[in-house]
Amino acid sequence: MPKRRYPQEVREKTKDEFRAIFLKDPTKDRWRAVEEISSHYPGVARTTLAYWAWDVNRELGLSRKGSQHPLYTDHGNLIVRLKQKFEANGYNVEIEENAIRRFVKERGSEGHPDLLAIKGNDVALVEIIDPAKTYDKIVDQLERYSKVGRVIAVLPISTGNIEFWGLQHL
Repeated sequence: MPKRRYPQEVREKTKDEFRAIFLKDPTKDRWRAVEEISSHYPGVARTTLAYWAWDVNRELGLSRKGSQHPLYTDHGNLIVRLKQKFEANGYNVEIEENAIRRFVKERGSEGHPDLLAIKGNDVALVEIIDPAKTYDKIVDQLERYSKVGRVIAVLPISTGNIEFWGLQHL
């Protein structure tokens, strides 16, 4: 089957429509979005529309891309914002769950924090503390991750008046 070429303006127009759909409802499945606009573009194959929808989904940061958390949730939104902050500061950032798990395992520990940021010798493992996690689980995770590198615990609240101490402060 010959490869189809679509005019750039058709591609951009469909992507603009997909952006509007996904910004209105970030949880919408790409195939449902294709259903919504396919009648506007009868000459474009549905699989092509689905690819363009996937591409827009990734561009908007809504695709999981291997992250263990959907990026349109509060938790996922924090991951996206942290990723952008670290990248702006020159870090290489990984959010793919299996890649992070391998990295941690290769350094003698286990688990998969939400984000891994590396810049030279600085290794930062970032864990977003979910209010539903138990105290035991949080302490266990932080202790395991600290064997690999610097750990940054992110709380989904403002921490201006909060100070964290460990045994070294006593």
